[in-house]
Amino acid sequence: MNLAIWKNKISLTAFDGAMVILLFGLFYSRFLMSISAFTIPAVAVWYSLRDKTLKADTLSFFKNSKLLCLLIIPILYLASGLISDDMSEWWRFSKSKIVFFTFPLAIHFYAQHQDLKSSIRLIAHAFVLICIISSFPVLWGFLSDMTHKIALLGKGIPLDTPFNHIIYSLYICFSILIIWIYASSHHLDKKYQIQIYVVLAYLIIFIHILAVRSGIITLYGGFIILTAYRLWKNKNLKKALLAMGSILMIAIFCYQLSPSLQRRISYMKWDLDRYAESGGQSYSDSERLNSLKAGVSEWKKNIWLGVGIGDTKSTVEKYYEVTWSRPNNEVKLPHNQYIFVGLSFGLLGLILWIMSIFYPIRQVDNTIQSEYLITLLCVFALSFMVNNTLERSVGSYLFILALSFILTAVDDLDSN
Repeated sequence: MNLAIWKNKISLTAFDGAMVILLFGLFYSRFLMSISAFTIPAVAVWYSLRDKTLKADTLSFFKNSKLLCLLIIPILYLASGLISDDMSEWWRFSKSKIVFFTFPLAIHFYAQHQDLKSSIRLIAHAFVLICIISSFPVLWGFLSDMTHKIALLGKGIPLDTPFNHIIYSLYICFSILIIWIYASSHHLDKKYQIQIYVVLAYLIIFIHILAVRSGIITLYGGFIILTAYRLWKNKNLKKALLAMGSILMIAIFCYQLSPSLQRRISYMKWDLDRYAESGGQSYSDSERLNSLKAGVSEWKKNIWLGVGIGDTKSTVEKYYEVTWSRPNNEVKLPHNQYIFVGLSFGLLGLILWIMSIFYPIRQVDNTIQSEYLITLLCVFALSFMVNNTLERSVGSYLFILALSFILTAVDDLDSN
């Protein structure tokens, strides 16, 4: 075999392999996440060094406004250190945002030298496969002790998942939506089409058994927004109404067949009643509402610049102690990404943050890439309402990885 071809195959395997390891790490290992987060940019830069195009690749990256806009996120976090007193907390929150620079840069570099579409196919398949494999132990744990697990859900205790159950449900939700887009946008062989829809049905049933409300709401929100987008794109009202009817039937069917979801909804109603009576400080949903109350109250005191990301935790801890005499181990940071960002960076920082996250929506056009982009932004925008999703590395890594691939793939297609 020609030595140059052999080297190219090895380097391609290294990049794609690092991506697959990262995906596996997102589910099971922070160590693998850290290793691959370093390896991915290193391999991408190697391509540029090999072809002696490092300067040209770097300049082209800094001319790409869609990717460059994402740099606002790490800059915002790092600059917040200027008004933060607790530098260890500042670095704890800021370090996971460095990938908002390194991942877009790495994928941009890689796309200048290799076929990005084949990598996207590999990574998308790997992500869906890991979602399916990771669901088996969760499902087995539920089915093997169903009565007990349903009783725990009735007390606000979620099923055991590989990591944070809210973000895990978003992974499953995103997987379902990208499968649905793929299956409904391609002419597939009948046998393969049946396999795709079997996987789709399994994951839809699984997310209802998982009974994480934010994941389910995000799923149906994604279905509805994508249907509305297709109506706008194709002007086919009949298909849109048929799709909406199908979504409604699936929702009713899955709710009726999911005792775990029914019990979780019943608990939510009970929890909110306790909150209305006494503030419900020791219940799941009440704790979330109290975290929002703490975040908004402290944000009002520092409306324009916030308290600084390093002091966000200590500020909320003081509020809990003064208002409810709660110890530090019971403190919850605001379970809303927008409020969290507002508290940390102020109104000015929130405006910049929203511009950075949602600027890519300008990319929406009449292509399937736009459907994937809308899905990603929809899933995370809805999740931001009920969780500080990007403050967990498993949330920020998946978001920036998927967004970088989608935006770079559009550029790659445009250049062909």
